Amino acid sequence: LRARIEPHITGPGWCLYHRLDRASGQHDLEVCFPVVESAEITGPGDPAITQWILPGVDVLCLAGPAAEMRQRWGEMWTYSVEQRITWADTVLYRELHPDAGTLEIQAPLHMPVWLERLAEGLDQQVGPDARRAIMAGSAGLYADTPAIERATWATATIARLNEAVPDESARKQIVSRCAHIFPPERIEKARGWYEELGGTLDDLGNLDALLERMKSDGYYGVLERDGRVIYSSKRPFRPDEHAAATDPAEKRAAYCYCGMVQAAILSGQDLSATFCYCGTGWPTQLWEGILGQPLRVELDESILRGDDRCRFAIHLPEQV
Repeated sequence: LRARIEPHITGPGWCLYHRLDRASGQHDLEVCFPVVESAEITGPGDPAITQWILPGVDVLCLAGPAAEMRQRWGEMWTYSVEQRITWADTVLYRELHPDAGTLEIQAPLHMPVWLERLAEGLDQQVGPDARRAIMAGSAGLYADTPAIERATWATATIARLNEAVPDESARKQIVSRCAHIFPPERIEKARGWYEELGGTLDDLGNLDALLERMKSDGYYGVLERDGRVIYSSKRPFRPDEHAAATDPAEKRAAYCYCGMVQAAILSGQDLSATFCYCGTGWPTQLWEGILGQPLRVELDESILRGDDRCRFAIHLPEQV
C-alpha cells in the first residue's frame, strides 16, 4: 500500500481493527495511511484502494510501546468493563513514532453517539424545545462520568420521554435509532447466504437453512423461529458472572451489554423498558439488510421488565 501511494502520504500509518471473526479465528483489519485530500489514487492491482474521510469521534485512548499493546489493550478493556463504558464500533491503532515503535489505541465511545442520535430522533418527533426538556442534563455527561450518574440521568430522561411521547411506536422510533451500527460486511455476508438459498421466504426451509448458517457463524447471536417470526437475542455480556450469579438483579446486569442499564439494575433504579428499544435497532438493521425491505421488530422480552434476557421478535412478510 505504501509503495502505491507514497507521493500522497502525509504521516505515519494506522490500522482500523473491525473485529475478530470467531468462526475462522481471523481478524478483520483495514490498513490505512493519511493522504492529502485532493489525491487521486488509482491504478491496477489488488487489494483495491479506497479513499475516504474518517469522521471525528470521542475516544478512549492510550499510547505506549508497541510490544506492550496486547497487555495495555487488556487493561483498557478491563477498565471499560469496570467503569461500564461502552465502546462504539471500529478501534483505531495509530503508529505514533515509527522509529521508537510506539502505538496509540483509540476506542470510539458510544455514549456521545447515543446522545446525538437520541437528540436527532427527538427533533424529528417532538421538536427542539421538547428535546431540550427531555434531555436536560445531557451536556454534563462524559466518558468518565460515574456509571451510577449516567444511569440516574437515563432513568429520568426516559421517564420524561414516556410522558412527553405517549405513542409507543413513536418512542420506539426515537430510541431504536440509538443502536450500535451493525457491521455492514456482516449484513452482506448473511444476505449472500440468503441469496444462495434462493432469496425467498415462500419455502420456510430456506429460512431454517439460513438460520443454521448464521448460528454456526457465532456472530449473529441466538436465533429461533416460530412460524413467520424470528426471535433474536444475544448471549450474556459477562458469561462467567451470569452463570455464577444467584441474585436475579446481578444475573440480569451480567447479561446486558449497556453500562447504563447495568448500573441502573444494580442500584435499584426503575429505568423504563422504553430504553431497550435501543436494542431493536440492532436486529432491524440486520434483517432489513438481508431481506431488502422494512420490517416490524418488537421488544418481546426485556431485563428491564424483569425478564432474564432481552429478546426481539422480527416479523417476516408473507412473501419476499
